[in-house]
Amino acid sequence: MSVSTQINRIRKNVTDTLQIIKTAGVTVGQGSDALPAAASALVDKMSKTATIRSGSGTPDDSLGVDGDIYLML
Repeated sequence: MSVSTQINRIRKNVTDTLQIIKTAGVTVGQGSDALPAAASALVDKMSKTATIRSGSGTPDDSLGVDGDIYLML
């Protein structure tokens, strides 16, 4: 692959990732410089909306955690 092709591939991946974060309800900038802040804002949003209930129902160990984890988006 040429350098130009690699740059275009990375640029598309960054744009697609920012769009996914935006779809999750986070305000994002443009370009690769915006990616760290957007990812941080998404983590912050997710940590504020995650509800963890320990010991409810039958444990599902498929994720390697005890209790149930619910994410509200």
